[in-house]
Amino acid sequence: MNVRMCPICVIVAGTWATLLVARSLGATVDLALISMLMGGSVVGISYTLSKKLPETSWTIWKLTSIPIGFVAVYTALTGAWWVFVGMIVAAIILGLFFFRKKHRAPASAEARKLEEKMKQCC
Repeated sequence: MNVRMCPICVIVAGTWATLLVARSLGATVDLALISMLMGGSVVGISYTLSKKLPETSWTIWKLTSIPIGFVAVYTALTGAWWVFVGMIVAAIILGLFFFRKKHRAPASAEARKLEEKMKQCC
């Protein structure tokens, strides 16, 4: 796997995942702590994905993806599974909207000729 990950993000995600496991095993863990850490992960994921978008889309992406992520985290922790599933579906639709492949317009005959010349040049 050739993915670079922020060490702080890995530690935060590992911490909240460990706390969730401990809680499911019967340990007393404050949900506020888990929710803060998970919220940080939501913001980190949104920020990281925004780097793959043009600058003009960053603000709109963050203003929509972060609240959806916060609601998803909250509902997952409180057990409102139908809302959680709805937020995940909303996140997928949002991601498809922002990260869809843009189709290029067909190139003109002149542009195709120039492209062929450049391919033969080098």
